[in-house]
Amino acid sequence: MAYRLTKFFLYLILSICVIWGAIILLGPRLINYAVDHYFGQSVKISGLEVSPKLQIYAARVDYIDAELGSLGRLNGYSRAVSLRLHKLTSLNPNLHISLGPSKLGGLFEFNELISRISYSQSETPDILNIVTQIKGFTGKGLIFEQLEAEAIIGPTRNKIRSLQYNLQNIKATLPFNISAPNVVGELVDVTLDNNAVKSFQIASNNILRPTVFDNSNGDQLSSRNISITGNYDDQTLKYSMRFDEIMGNKGVVAKDVVISSSYDAKAEKPQGRYEFKSEAVYLGKATSIFNGGSISNLSGSAEFLGSNLYSLQADGQLNSFTIENEGSFLAKMPDGHLTVKSQLPDQKAKNDIEVAIALDTNDRQKLFIEANLGASFERDSVMNCIYNKCQISKLSVHYSINIMNSIMTGELYCKTTDCLGSRFFHRVETQNTAEFFNAVSTAKLVNPMLLTYIYTEIMRGQKEGQGHIKDF
Repeated sequence: MAYRLTKFFLYLILSICVIWGAIILLGPRLINYAVDHYFGQSVKISGLEVSPKLQIYAARVDYIDAELGSLGRLNGYSRAVSLRLHKLTSLNPNLHISLGPSKLGGLFEFNELISRISYSQSETPDILNIVTQIKGFTGKGLIFEQLEAEAIIGPTRNKIRSLQYNLQNIKATLPFNISAPNVVGELVDVTLDNNAVKSFQIASNNILRPTVFDNSNGDQLSSRNISITGNYDDQTLKYSMRFDEIMGNKGVVAKDVVISSSYDAKAEKPQGRYEFKSEAVYLGKATSIFNGGSISNLSGSAEFLGSNLYSLQADGQLNSFTIENEGSFLAKMPDGHLTVKSQLPDQKAKNDIEVAIALDTNDRQKLFIEANLGASFERDSVMNCIYNKCQISKLSVHYSINIMNSIMTGELYCKTTDCLGSRFFHRVETQNTAEFFNAVSTAKLVNPMLLTYIYTEIMRGQKEGQGHIKDF
């Protein structure tokens, strides 16, 4: 009996050794046969080896006119590719995948990818855990030094319970260049439908010290931290972004900023709505504005149709500021409630925009300023014009100043290839010239000498009742 048992185990060991040796010797041929069967001529493997520990190694894998769904057919390669199985006899087997320098057409390339896929049947049954690290990634409009990600997939393979990620030194090229040393976050309850993302929750997303840079003029915006939460469902993305501070080239631009967005990808042209609010926004400092200006408790919304700005609304408290020339007082703008409304008159007129601005001071000066601006741009998108600072081909401004119930109206107009670099037509009208300038003088908002000069110029215009019409 003992002899038969010993003989059985010896034959078993011999069979295992023979099979093991056959796998090592014939493994490359079997793998090449399987690859040819499933991928045809689109995948070619060079330098294929199978080690005694059953580690599969390929010196190079070439992708030739490979079909990648909506991306079309692409060419590329991967070098130093290896696959290794670990802990096969345990309840938690692992698959290790490693790729060296890889490139796929003009889509992306990276220096290294390492991934560990483990399957658990012990503490948390039927859990698939995928840990991936990518180094030296360069893609279309996106570069990062390193990505570390971990995905936890439940028993139903169409749902990812958690996807944690950590990006190092990321750079994105959009209309502006965006960079950040670190982006850390987690997506939860990611649901897949036919390999497409159906829904997910943004549990957290923190962007450390992001910077937005405009190469055309050197303008730069940065923040210490941006935190993001939100969700995606039924092709609609809703999220909220919070900035502690936004800094520009010359100091703080805004404090405690919150932007909430709803983006609908189902529409013929994707539509997005952004709601924003800020504790304080600081206007750009100019040599003529003493200490700059600011807006408190700013709030509003912006709507986009595709990439084009469709409407904008904002209101807040404009804080008083003074205008000086080489230290001499010129004028003062008092506190007031500021509202701004912008609407494209027609979706087809993508290069036209209208803006309405109103300031109501509600103080003893009883000052109310209203302006309506219309502009046409040479490009087919307002946002493209903002990004590229294109020329304005037509500009008109109608404004009115009401102070203590005395009114002055004005109109600026130009129609040239570049309005900002040309001479404007400017007409000013008053209903009662003496009464209006007396009200401005009483409010002490304008330097007396400057006010006298303006009054003299308008008095030279065409008299109309008690008022005047003056063209400049």
